[in-house]
Parts: sequence; C-alpha cells; structure tokens
Amino acid sequence: MGRILAIDYGTAKLGFAISDETKTIAGKLPQFFIKNKDEAVEAILLVLKSNPDIEKVLFGLPIGIDYKPTQMSEEVKKFVEKLRPSVPTNIEISFTFEVLSTKQAEQGKKKKFKQEKSDSEAARIFLQEYLDHIAMTKGANSQE
Repeated sequence: MGRILAIDYGTAKLGFAISDETKTIAGKLPQFFIKNKDEAVEAILLVLKSNPDIEKVLFGLPIGIDYKPTQMSEEVKKFVEKLRPSVPTNIEISFTFEVLSTKQAEQGKKKKFKQEKSDSEAARIFLQEYLDHIAMTKGANSQE
C-alpha cells in the first residue's frame, strides 16, 4: 500500500507532509527553501526518491475565503505542468483545496516556527483533512 505526499507550494518554500502506509495519519517532512521552479522540481524529486512507496502527490490548491481561485492557485497549476514530465508515470498528481492552512499552521506559534516550519505544518494539515475525508467516504460507502 503506497503513501501520499502532500506539498504546500510557495515561491520561496516548499512544505512537505507524508501519510503513513494505512493512509490514516499525516506527518511532516522537512521544508525546503527554494530560489526558483527548477530548485522546486529538484526538491520534489529528491523527496520522491527518498520515499519510493509514494503513489500520489497531492498539491494544496489555495482558494480564498470566498471559495474562489487565487493568483497562487494559478501559480500552483503552472508549476505542476512543469513538474509532471519529471515525475514517474506510476505516481498520480492531484490537487486538494486548501483555505488558510498556513494561517492555521502559524496560529499561536513563534516567529522562528513561522519562518522555518509553517509550510510543512500547512501540508500536514491539508493532508490530514484529505485522509479524514477518504476515511469518511469509505465508511459511508461500506454502510450502504
């Protein structure tokens, strides 16, 4: 059973989180500081190589409080188009909507945490929400 890698994409930092083998618990991975999209691709490929059991990459797609796409949503989509040819074909790439996950990750934290770890915590938050949704959907389907 493969794992899911979640990525909180930003123009300066990438936050990473990964599911356990049962796809019930999300855990943080180290965050990467990047200077450009090429470094972002390299960082993602490094994480994939270090975790060969990943079967899906899940990008957080930021939406506004009004549930409409943001400028960053378009940036994420463009980046994924650049990344896709570099990712092995057996690994699915998909999106999940995220609303204020970075703000939620930073809530009550010190400035150093916000600078160094908030993006991976944001990825962990939206991955956990995604895993919880999968579990709820499976549970509802099994009761029918």
